[in-house]
Amino acid sequence: MMKAVHMSFSEEFETRGLRGDILVAIGLPDQMALALAGSSTVVPLAVSDITTARMIPLQHTMMACELFTASGDALAVIAALNAAGAIGYLTVLSPRLPDPVMVERELRAASDRVKITLVSG
Repeated sequence: MMKAVHMSFSEEFETRGLRGDILVAIGLPDQMALALAGSSTVVPLAVSDITTARMIPLQHTMMACELFTASGDALAVIAALNAAGAIGYLTVLSPRLPDPVMVERELRAASDRVKITLVSG
């Protein structure tokens, strides 16, 4: 069972997020999110849950998603983060790609204030 956090506007979330104590797992399978989080608390979100109100206490937080899923892709996640005014760091996970540098460049170009890193492998 994933260790989840109830979303609120508390300063505790902002402080913990800045320290790297939270991983926002956007549409990630539980086991993948837990493996990435290590000792950090996992905040699971669906793309449809990305709103300004939910992202305010999570500013400057580490986030992760997959490049492609059955329900969408990283560009949809980035668009939702842009619309919510999110600020932070998004790691995009993908299978081995023929040109990961080009894909990362395209993802970064789509993002307003979230720093993107592609992990292909």
